[in-house]
Amino acid sequence: MTMPRTARLPGVEGNTPGNTAVLRLPRGRTYHQIFMEYAGVTLAQMTELRLVINGDVALRYKGATLLSLLGVFEGRSAAAGVLTIDFDRYNLRSKDAEELTSIGTGDPNDPTPITSMSLEFDIAAAASAPLFTLTARTSPASSVGLIKSVKNFTYTPAGSGEYDITDLQLGPVMNRIMLQSDKITRVRIERDDTIIFDRTKALNAVIQADGVRVPNDDWFIVDPTEFGNGASGIITGGVQAFNVKLTMSEGAAVPVLIEYLDGIGI
Repeated sequence: MTMPRTARLPGVEGNTPGNTAVLRLPRGRTYHQIFMEYAGVTLAQMTELRLVINGDVALRYKGATLLSLLGVFEGRSAAAGVLTIDFDRYNLRSKDAEELTSIGTGDPNDPTPITSMSLEFDIAAAASAPLFTLTARTSPASSVGLIKSVKNFTYTPAGSGEYDITDLQLGPVMNRIMLQSDKITRVRIERDDTIIFDRTKALNAVIQADGVRVPNDDWFIVDPTEFGNGASGIITGGVQAFNVKLTMSEGAAVPVLIEYLDGIGI
């Protein structure tokens, strides 16, 4: 079995305050993680990160601070000079399940090949002197398959009580639903009028801590892989109605981040 290769990537273009830095990723390998060593810039000053595949945004994270928090939820330490950008699904109980969403490039027989891929990150003007070294953990070329396609939404419940989210994209399997608000006290999910998830915030935290996750008070995360079973997910294909019901202690904006298991949309 071939050991994954860890090697530095080409230099970053445009890494100056107030700019968008771009890393053009070479094709010909399968990408599992990218490790970003950073200096002269804080996590908060990296205000958005995007993975662009064949000209389309496949992953969008609203800042490096968010990405670090999600890493902690998955069982990593908080970023401190090194930020991990994970294309695999971290901390599952089987290698195949973890690497289901690795991003393959360079396979000559791939029916939906990646022709270009880049990592972009926006740098705030207040950054002093951004310096980045990026390293990838890769394995030999493979077909693309499924990736973690990350979508962002924001909802604004006006007050306390129930708030329904009924317009999420359906079709692909949902890997996780991440709701950013400490005002959420309970989440119930109904799929075609059947309740498939119903937990208070406290219960959700206990169950996930018993599994392989580290809950955060500022988030309510619905994670079917919480016990390390990579085969678990929220099926939405063929579904007619899908309702995420939030119980709010008071009104507040609720940023929502959803990881879908999807193709690259070619």
